[in-house]
Formats: sequence, structure tokens, C-alpha cells
Amino acid sequence: MGLLLSQARDEVCHAAPPPDLSQVLKDWQGLRDRVHGVQYEVHLTHFVAKGQFEGEPSADMALDERRQYYVDFRGNRVRLEARYPEYDRSDHRFNSRAVICLFDGQEVQIFRPRAENVDLQEERLQYEWELTVNTDISLLDLFTPPDVAVLLAHVCHEHRRSDLSSRQLRLPLDASLYRLVGEAVVANRRCAVVERRGQGGDPSSYRWWADLDGDGRVLRAQGFYKDRERMRIDLEYQPSEPIPVLKGYAVFQFGSDGAMRQLYRANVVSYSVNPDFSSVEFHVQPRPGMYAFSASTETYHVIDEQGRLGKQLREVREERERIAWRWWRWTIASALVLAVCTAAACYLLLRRRR
Repeated sequence: MGLLLSQARDEVCHAAPPPDLSQVLKDWQGLRDRVHGVQYEVHLTHFVAKGQFEGEPSADMALDERRQYYVDFRGNRVRLEARYPEYDRSDHRFNSRAVICLFDGQEVQIFRPRAENVDLQEERLQYEWELTVNTDISLLDLFTPPDVAVLLAHVCHEHRRSDLSSRQLRLPLDASLYRLVGEAVVANRRCAVVERRGQGGDPSSYRWWADLDGDGRVLRAQGFYKDRERMRIDLEYQPSEPIPVLKGYAVFQFGSDGAMRQLYRANVVSYSVNPDFSSVEFHVQPRPGMYAFSASTETYHVIDEQGRLGKQLREVREERERIAWRWWRWTIASALVLAVCTAAACYLLLRRRR
């Protein structure tokens, strides 16, 4: 991983005159206008450095992950399917996880199909959920570091906190928020380096490498926190497509000490540009009996027969415990009665024999 990291480091060069920011933004807007939606199937290899999870793993690991993306920029809708191994600190092992993040233009949902998360046990009922509702999570927060490349490839990189709460995939490209910091060469392509710093005391900042010899597509992105690099994404595009379509990408995550902690290598298995989304579900209809988490109240519920939040799981659990206790009391009482009757019958039988 050290070799990969060294290959990823290109320095910004300031020798040539800076390019025109307005032209970069114009190119970006042109890319947006040509892509109204995308669909990707992606296979990732997740490299985890030794000791990342409470001292585990004991050696560097490579984990396989799968992603499906349905991003409707025009309709402002998202469906993101992620299947990956998740580290369980209590059991000190990796469990298979399937999570589907959805946004239908109105509501954000996070769905964990129980059939694909088989280790979610009934005895841990009060902690488990299939569906998160009533959440105020920002739309772009659904995209974790290995997912952000899909947005970057199609000029969607608003990261101000106030922007996130607006739940818009794309906001107008405001020239006042960007500045040019120089030029650099990435993958033998001359690039403009565009920076956007956090607003209102936000210590985060971001940089994008826009291809000057092409159509302005982003070849690299960096994220900083307090001027320390925390994330880097390198993007590769399909050579046969006239508009930017991802072929693969790499995501580097760094610790506060500057050391690389995690690395994702992604290959696009299939893709579609401006697809028909009529058969894609961007909303999960809550079904009776489903376990749901209400983010607004931070409570767990069972969906009732009307498809709404019903009793809290805590109440259901307590009710089940009461039913179980009544059953045990009845069982114990029945056993005692049976034992007494058996003893009495044996006593009478012995007396008759005498």
C-alpha cells in the first residue's frame, strides 16, 4: 500500500499561468447538461491496514465489496445498494451486510433487508432495525468515501454543510466559492487545480483536478481537514465514451498522522448513461411487522397494519417478556399440579396394595 500511496502523490505546480476559472466552471456546467442520470455496478477491493479496528486485524486485509448506483440528477433521486463485510467489535469478526440507501426527492431512507442480514438476531431486538425513517440526514451523507467518485465524475461536489441539508444532488456552480490554486499533471493530463474552502468556520477544504486538455472532467479530488489531507480520489474514465463515464477509481483515506489507513480500488462492471429509471424503486414502502428506527425521536418501532410507526420495540420486547414469563409460570404451575397428582396417585396405589 505504501507504493500505491507514493504513486498517488503529485505536487501542484505553479510555473504556468493559472487557467481561467470561468472556463473551468463553464466546462463543468456543460458536463452536467449532458448527463441527466447514471447507473453503475461497481466491484471494490477494500484494503484495511493492520490494527484498524481495536488492534485488529492482525495483518493487512483485502475485503470484497459490491455497489449498485442509480443516480437520477434530473429527478433528484438516489438508490445506492452496498454489500460489504462489516467488522463487529463485540464478536471480533466480519459479518456480511446489505444496506440500501434511498431518496425519492422527499424522504431519505436507509433499508437493511433482513434476508441479507441474517445475523441480526431476535434476542437483540431492541437494537436492530430494517428501515430508518424520519431522518434529517443530508442527501450527500448517504455517499460514503468509496461512493463519492460517482458524484465527482458527474460534477456533483457541493460539500458545505448548509448545502448538504438542502437535499439537492446538484446546486448552481457559484464562482465565488471556488478559486484556482495552480496547475498539475495527473495521468499525463494538464489539469487546473480548483479549491473550495469551508464556510462559517468549517475547517474542511476540497480540491479538484480538472482536465484542461479535454472537457474539464475531474481526474482527482482531495479532501482536507485543518489543512491535513484526509481523503484522495483518483478517477479513470471509459476511453470509448464521448462524455465522462467511470471505468474505475481509487480512494485513499489518511489518518490524522498522515499515514494511509484504508484504500479502495474500484472497477466498474457495467454502466448506463441517461437510463430509464421507471422500473427503479427509490422508496421502500414500510410493511407490517418491519422493525423501523425513527431518527427524529431516536426510538425503535414495529410497523403496524396501516404501514405506520406502531409500538416501540422496547414495549414489544417487554410485552414478549411478560408473555414468556406468563407462559413459564403456567408451565411451572402445570408441572407442579402434575407432580402433585402423580404423587397422590402413587400414594393411593401403594395403600391399595397394602
